[in-house]
Amino acid sequence: MAITSANISYEKIETELKKHIDDEFNNVYISPTFKMYGNECIRINTTSDSSQTIAHDFETRLFNVDIRYYINSANNHDNRINKAIKQKAEALRQHLVNKRTNGQNWAQLDVTDMNYYVQDEENEDKEDLNIFEYSLQILNNHHKLGT
Repeated sequence: MAITSANISYEKIETELKKHIDDEFNNVYISPTFKMYGNECIRINTTSDSSQTIAHDFETRLFNVDIRYYINSANNHDNRINKAIKQKAEALRQHLVNKRTNGQNWAQLDVTDMNYYVQDEENEDKEDLNIFEYSLQILNNHHKLGT
C-alpha cells in the first residue's frame, strides 16, 4: 500500500506565508539559502517542527519558521535612513502579527523574536545589507484523510 502524506510545511505554512507577505511586500521567496532580489527581499524558511498532539485522524504540529528581510542601504548610519529601515522592518512584523490565524493553514502564528541588523557568514562581505530576522512559531491542525 502506498503511503500518502500532506506537504504541510511547504503548502500550508511557507506558501501561505508567502501569499500573505506578497500582499504588501515585493520579492518574497521560499528557500533555505539567501539570494538577493532587487534592493529588498524577504526569505521564508521552515527550520523545524514538532508534534504537539497525535491521534488516529488528527495531528497538531508546531512549525518553527525563520523569515529574513534583506534591505540594501549604503547609509544606514544616517539617522533618517536608520529610522526608515527600522520602520520597514516593524511594518513586516505587524503584517505577520495581523495574520495570527489562517483558516485551514494554521491555528496560531506567533512572532517570538525579531533580531535587528543580523550578521552572518552568508553575508559578511555585504556591508550595505541590513538583515532583520523574525522567528515564528506556527501551529497547524491537520485532519488526516483516509484513516
